Amino acid sequence: RRPQLKPCPICGNVPLMETRSLDRGNGHGYPGSFVYSFECDVCHYVKAECDSLSCSQEEAKVTAIERWNAEVDKVLQFLEHKK
Repeated sequence: RRPQLKPCPICGNVPLMETRSLDRGNGHGYPGSFVYSFECDVCHYVKAECDSLSCSQEEAKVTAIERWNAEVDKVLQFLEHKK
């Protein structure tokens, strides 16, 4: 089960997962492997990603979500500390 994606701590936007293939064609690259990433498409402040080179695609998607949520938490902690 995938974790819930947290909204951007700056603008509140919930980004969509972007998927990019690592297969470059012509036998080059990593066929069947992908990079799953998040970037706030409103403020572009928070970013996170994970590739499926050393794990399954589902594990990479979950890790990308976890990394996004960790970045959100870091920003929230920073903003709380600045108050």
